[in-house]
Amino acid sequence: MSSLTDKTTIVVGASRGLGRGIATAFAQTGAPVVTVARTRDATAAAASGPGAIQAEVADAADATVAAGLLDRYRPEVVVLVAGLITAYAQEEASRAGLEITFTTVMPQFAPETGVGRPAVAAYAAQAGLSVEDYLDRQAFELLTPEIAGSAVVELVRTDAAALAPAYLLNGRGLHTIR
Repeated sequence: MSSLTDKTTIVVGASRGLGRGIATAFAQTGAPVVTVARTRDATAAAASGPGAIQAEVADAADATVAAGLLDRYRPEVVVLVAGLITAYAQEEASRAGLEITFTTVMPQFAPETGVGRPAVAAYAAQAGLSVEDYLDRQAFELLTPEIAGSAVVELVRTDAAALAPAYLLNGRGLHTIR
């Protein structure tokens, strides 16, 4: 799937941080993007670029929400930010005869995000270091929402047969977990 223009993409968890970075990256490729968040204030703002971002206020934990969004938008790409149910989702899609491929992306530290910032502070405190010193000692480049967005776009453009079941994502990009 080299071109994402006109490939409707739903991003669940796109209200901020990595999810917002992913939604923005897809919009910049020309994909129409639907963001899903629990409150109107938390939905991702419109991105610059050829793709449009449409906000949906919904709780993805509600069993009727997923079916409604899939029926309404008929997406070709669905990104669940912070969703670690890959094996279950793949089994259910296969059982239903759907041609959908799932993979998991596990991000390393993203101190610019609302989830990453307190996590990094906690790890730094546990190590007895300042946040800056702790981050300076990491052996990998730090993840940003923009890097996350580019990496997920790259995955979607990959032939489904070549996808690994899981990836680690940091500032250097995606790394297959074996």
